[in-house]
Amino acid sequence: MSYTAALSACCLTGFAVLSPPAAAAQQTLVGLLREQADFSSSDLRQLAEGETVVKLPDAADDREIVVLGVVRVAVPADFAIDRLRHIETVIAGGHVAQQIGRFSEEPGFDDMAGFSLPRGDVRALRECRPGDCDVKLPADAMEQVRAAVDWSRSDVQRQASRVMRRWLLDYLNRYRRSGDSALATYDDKDEPLSVGEGFHMLLRESPILLEYTPELHEYLDRFTEIELEGAESFFYWSVEDFGLKPVTHLYHTIIYQPRGAAISDALLARKQIYASHYFQAAVTFISVADAGEGNIYLTMLSRKRFDGKVGGLQRALLERRLKDNARVQLRDVQLRLQDSYLAERGAG
Repeated sequence: MSYTAALSACCLTGFAVLSPPAAAAQQTLVGLLREQADFSSSDLRQLAEGETVVKLPDAADDREIVVLGVVRVAVPADFAIDRLRHIETVIAGGHVAQQIGRFSEEPGFDDMAGFSLPRGDVRALRECRPGDCDVKLPADAMEQVRAAVDWSRSDVQRQASRVMRRWLLDYLNRYRRSGDSALATYDDKDEPLSVGEGFHMLLRESPILLEYTPELHEYLDRFTEIELEGAESFFYWSVEDFGLKPVTHLYHTIIYQPRGAAISDALLARKQIYASHYFQAAVTFISVADAGEGNIYLTMLSRKRFDGKVGGLQRALLERRLKDNARVQLRDVQLRLQDSYLAERGAG
């Protein structure tokens, strides 16, 4: 299997990118989408016309949901990869991200100046106890918030937001120093839930990543223990609404460009290191495939591990919400990339 085809296969099972020549890349992607992702002729026609197509591949178990989305974008591959290095600006102002911000190279308190804790979370934190909390936190963080906020005052949202900003920043910096050993264990329910364990379960379910890009797999598996030439990391926070409760996230984003590879061979992985609701862990993979004539196919595959089993009507609801969310987010990214490319060309 060629390098391009191998990376394409990784996309559909957990990681992704395609490289030029455009005709070969497009043919490889179309074939894989048809053969491995159950894309119909109608789906492929919609893609060619600029529509977003989203599928729900089979998940490993009943705690996971997998979402695969593809959209054609009228920008060159190198432009798209350059903009994805600032993914927080690409998705800011869209229909999903209510609040968003990037951390500095040395994260500081002011990096979250725009953060405001959702009102429902403020109410929940007042009553939080280990084993009974409507916000995902470790037990010591619950106590920290309760003790630091004067709940009798009228500015409890400002106070609680400030305390959570401090906790999130400290948590992020512990992770940057110590890697996955610093990831939280959520104590909001009777069963403690480890973020690190959840992430490594998701990573193990992408064996083709280990087969074809073992150096990246090892870097994801052992962050801070090893370095990876060609990899760049950054962190950002967001508050996202996909139709249920707004969720506060911390993300670690890694862009990997193999040695000697073209810029369009860059791989993007987004690792969730904190989520205030629903999710034990999540990882998203984003790729670019040259579609010819100055266009690309942007592929996004997300694996999400929930805090409990999801089945029946609950699963149907979550799948619909996540599928709609992916479609809207990809559409937002498509329009943002195209608008910025046209603006840049006009300015040039």
